[in-house]
Amino acid sequence: MKTKKVYLLLPLLAGCVFFSLLRPSFSQTLEGAADRINPIFADRYEADFSRLGSGESRTATVVCNSYSAFREALHTAMRNRQTAFSLRLQYAFTFAAVGSIIDQALDEIERSDDYLRFSWKGGSWNWSGGNNDVTIVFTVAYDTTLAQEAEISSRISQILAAILAPGMNDEEKAKAMHDWVVLNVAYDTTLIRHSIYDALFDHTAVCEGYALLLFKLLDSAGIPARIVHGTGKGEAHAWNLVYLCSAWFHVDATWDDPIPDVAGRVRYSYYNLSDNQIAGDHVWDRSYYAAQAAPSAYVVGICAGSAGYVRTYYVPYFSTDDGYAARWTGLALANAENKSCNFKVSCYGRSGGAALDQETGTIAALGQTVYVAAVPSGAEGWIKIESSTALDGLALIGQSNPPLMFDMDMKSGLHTGFLLSHLAADAGNWNSLVMACNPNGAAANLTYKYYNQAGTLVASKTSSIPAGGSVQDNLRNLFGRDLSGSMVIESSQPITAFMLYDSKTYDWRAGLSALPLK
Repeated sequence: MKTKKVYLLLPLLAGCVFFSLLRPSFSQTLEGAADRINPIFADRYEADFSRLGSGESRTATVVCNSYSAFREALHTAMRNRQTAFSLRLQYAFTFAAVGSIIDQALDEIERSDDYLRFSWKGGSWNWSGGNNDVTIVFTVAYDTTLAQEAEISSRISQILAAILAPGMNDEEKAKAMHDWVVLNVAYDTTLIRHSIYDALFDHTAVCEGYALLLFKLLDSAGIPARIVHGTGKGEAHAWNLVYLCSAWFHVDATWDDPIPDVAGRVRYSYYNLSDNQIAGDHVWDRSYYAAQAAPSAYVVGICAGSAGYVRTYYVPYFSTDDGYAARWTGLALANAENKSCNFKVSCYGRSGGAALDQETGTIAALGQTVYVAAVPSGAEGWIKIESSTALDGLALIGQSNPPLMFDMDMKSGLHTGFLLSHLAADAGNWNSLVMACNPNGAAANLTYKYYNQAGTLVASKTSSIPAGGSVQDNLRNLFGRDLSGSMVIESSQPITAFMLYDSKTYDWRAGLSALPLK
């Protein structure tokens, strides 16, 4: 063939402009056509694309001046459940490659958007033009409409408000969501209801509906998740992967709700299993989900720990004395609850591995404490804070030569997409430094997407973070140019990030939190 959300028609796309009246002029106009049925739907869907979009007015053709702009425009149209739309490609390519370009874009979209991958049925497209200039007319079918997606998002918000309580950790939240799905959805023995809409509003669906619904609940609550396409006991099947406190686990809500449906019954036979545990009767393409490998057996209380830790916070950067600047990093921690708090602070180096420093302690009810990183001279990395109650606080990074200090807020969640809303990077005045940490057991591959002030995607660059490590990327050096606009960060693993503006002419520094993508 991958954050809460109502997918509405989005504004002007990166690298694209709207175009409706002019037609390309070619010395020779060539034509091509293709169609594609989503393999997930192949066993039950006979394509009849001729009727799709017949009553829908096509939107103005979107002109895309790069492959990445085309992929983004196609992704946006599909997320908006458009059934009839046109995209014009104007950049360097051969006419013979157009079919492959479309296939590549669809494959990358599916790999980055599990929800869409399990929601679009297929489509047909035809194109005309020549080398470097082609207009593609798309007709696409989906399991849900845009109006239904709005209903779904509204209902998801209502469910989460009802089942999640303040102070819950991710483990407790995920269990509450699993239980809600099992208790409120029955397996569709007629095998005709497949969508999340069926599961949510008709309360019956086959495995895709279960997996889509659990994914949407988890994703809307900020818990990373995947939808797995494979087989169960030799039959086509779908289930979920869920990320809990630095580990992935398989969850099959469908098989935890066996036929016949019994009111009030919840089973946990397929709840938080490792790869080896579920492999006895589930088969999937492990290479497709390699970044979400689940090698560890689940232990109840994984998000609590022996000291009752139920909350985890991250600071994506620390620095200590390098022998010249006299740098230091400290934490100011406040207990936000009216009961005593156990806490543990762990500092990890940029390359990962064992903690460089760990300290445990207690904070009185509604009390406060401070921590100063006691790590080897010149070390840099990231900090993990675990606690038995909700904490408030921040990190302070300072130095004496020259004297300066900046603060960095503690992050309570990990995400795979972020927005940096402002960039300032040029040759003479400012650096923009991204500081990110990866608490996972696998390396995180990063893609930085630079958008100018007009919202046009200008360029993309890649980076990586070692397993259990951190990175500090100078964006101007990475892109080799001045930057003014915004940046999107995409990661193959759940991470957290922060950006520091560093003045080249004054002893000034200012921070900007990376906002999770919605």
